[in-house]
Amino acid sequence: YPASHWLLRTLALRRLGGGVFNDLSPAAAVALCACLVAEQSEKVKKQPPMHADLVAPFAAVQQAARELAEVLNEARIPTDAAEFVRHFDGGLVSVVYAWANGATFEALTGLCDLFEGSIIRAIRRNSELLDELQSAAKAIGNDELYLTFSEGAKLIQRDIVYAASLYVEG
Repeated sequence: YPASHWLLRTLALRRLGGGVFNDLSPAAAVALCACLVAEQSEKVKKQPPMHADLVAPFAAVQQAARELAEVLNEARIPTDAAEFVRHFDGGLVSVVYAWANGATFEALTGLCDLFEGSIIRAIRRNSELLDELQSAAKAIGNDELYLTFSEGAKLIQRDIVYAASLYVEG
């Protein structure tokens, strides 16, 4: 489903942008974005429980994915709805939420079963998505949503996740 991935991001922003994301704190909005990049990330097998603030918004993202699968099928693009929804996995949502709320990197490694590098890559991919979503929010004139994504991006761009490479050329 990689070709339709950009379409889901667009649908998610249009469908959720005026509602769910506007009602979230910057940390929660950033965390919710983690399920939009889940397809590009390693899967978390030992998922931490999702924070109560994120359960309903995550369900809304999964509902948007179901609706998109229906649209794709109606457009005669065969899509297995259940498989499509599984691409928007919530395994990293709690991890990113903890990071955005100031958790240490060591605490993140205890929340899930991913290697440290996988956690860093997932948070960086999330940051790249936030850049896209900030641009989209600005383009549609939603200043509140732009500020939410902007403030959220600042929350995750810290410490070891954004440290210079640990490899030194000699």
